[in-house]
Amino acid sequence: MSPRTGQKKPAKQPRRSHQTNHGEGVFYHRASDDRWVGALEVGDNALGNRKRITVSDKDEDAAWDKFQAKRKVLLLEGRAAAKTRTKTTGAWLKEWLEAEQLRVRPKTFKGTRTYVTRWMIPTVGRVQLEDLEAKHAKAIIKAMLDAGKSTTYAGTVLGQFQSALRAAVAEGYRVPDAPRLVRKPAKAIHDRRDLSIDEALLVVKHLGKLVDEDPRASGYASRWLAAFLAGMRQGEALGMEWDRVHFDGVPRFDISWQLQQLPYKTQYDRTSGFAVPHGHKSRQIWGSWHHVELKSESGYRLAPMINVLMEMLKIWKEYCPPNDGNLVWPRDNGMPKDVAEDRKEWRELQETLGIWKTPPETINGQQVGGQHFVVHEIRHTTASILRHMKVDAKTIRDILGHADVSTTEMYQHVSLELAQEAMQALGRQLQLVADTPAVEIIPAPTNTATVDELLSAFAALDPTDRSMFLARAAVLLANPT
Repeated sequence: MSPRTGQKKPAKQPRRSHQTNHGEGVFYHRASDDRWVGALEVGDNALGNRKRITVSDKDEDAAWDKFQAKRKVLLLEGRAAAKTRTKTTGAWLKEWLEAEQLRVRPKTFKGTRTYVTRWMIPTVGRVQLEDLEAKHAKAIIKAMLDAGKSTTYAGTVLGQFQSALRAAVAEGYRVPDAPRLVRKPAKAIHDRRDLSIDEALLVVKHLGKLVDEDPRASGYASRWLAAFLAGMRQGEALGMEWDRVHFDGVPRFDISWQLQQLPYKTQYDRTSGFAVPHGHKSRQIWGSWHHVELKSESGYRLAPMINVLMEMLKIWKEYCPPNDGNLVWPRDNGMPKDVAEDRKEWRELQETLGIWKTPPETINGQQVGGQHFVVHEIRHTTASILRHMKVDAKTIRDILGHADVSTTEMYQHVSLELAQEAMQALGRQLQLVADTPAVEIIPAPTNTATVDELLSAFAALDPTDRSMFLARAAVLLANPT
């Protein structure tokens, strides 16, 4: 408005050289703040509203140059690349994390959330996505290494950060290639090793002695004996239900669920419900404790148990505290046992027996340092002993759940029987099973039996018994003791 006449001032018109054709955007003067503005349409957003990017400047020529630069980006790299810098890296990571919560498994998400909130956002959260450089990705790596994390851990976090950046590009944000191309640091040499057979013997003998002294110790003893003789992962053991422990036929565990605490949709808010990815199966036990499906289909398996373990479990079933989840190894009060308490039990068992992965040093008469085996190394020990006994890789995979198992009745029967034979051999190796001959399908040869008669007897067997006979013979020949 003119202060004298009260009439509206005529709008400024851009110079002829600054006028646009239809479809090339608009360039105009904004009287409200006396700025020249260039605007480009870049499509619709998820709600169907028109999206536009704008540039402006007090000077008409400067505004026009900005406008032309944006138009050039739009023409050469597409609409997504022409977006303005509307998000910091931290804001995008929070948005990406919300999407990940409904996409990945709860345990995986818990780790990803730690990576984002502890390392990524504090280090580069304030940087605009468009301004990210290789140095920012390297800064995240440096922060972790300075905090004493391994290069393997740092590489995992970097991989997640780069996944988040790729997702940002897919959403239309402009992210430079450099931070997405930074190479992961070389993996650290892990210090994982297996217990020796002598160390494993020390454990199982101690467990047997505890049960001999007090039958109520059969719960504690069977938990750790099952770790050696069934190759169960920690969550699989803590989530084992009595309905999936079978004493009939070939004694076995049906390993089909694991125990986990699911996160709430909103952290610390119990009323928000549980964050479960789409299609992810779970059954609530109590509070945040759930039975959740195994990590992969190959995890599902039938794990045989030898007689010593079966008898321990039969005794323990009489003493096991009643609990909502029908759990085999709950706490004394019937609540689910968490992994931290389980780890503590395993560490204390090693301390009792003087078992060390890395022995402590003696300094000024006191023991300093030292490292015990972790729970997962029991499972590796089981695999190593079976390999040492020359049990075939297929049977080991069936026991430990590393490969798909056929669902046909005949294969399941043969697979379980062979796994049972292998575990009996493992029991003999750990001195839990007396030396006994394999179950005879073909009678032992006599002085009068000829080779032709034995071959005829073998040919008369049905396919299942032939497979069983050959596999048992292979186990016995590989492990004659």
